[in-house]
This record gives sequence, C-alpha cells and structure tokens, in this order.
Amino acid sequence: MPRRQEVVVTLTTEQLHWILDGIDIDAMVRHPMRQYQVAG
Repeated sequence: MPRRQEVVVTLTTEQLHWILDGIDIDAMVRHPMRQYQVAG
C-alpha cells in the first residue's frame, strides 16, 4: 500500500489571512518581485 505524501506549507500571517479571504496565493507568488528606485 503506497504511503500518502503530505505537503507542508509554511505561511506567513499575511498569507494565512489571504487564504481565509479566498485569495489564491499561488497566483500571487508567481509574479516576479519588483524593486522600485526613487531617483532624485
């Protein structure tokens, strides 16, 4: 009998609230992180 594989995901408090609000975290995480610079 094959063993069931379990995936453990570590969430930040903010991500937990996103899940509870119904926001798809996978869709959000895939976006590249953008770095902004202020010139001046």
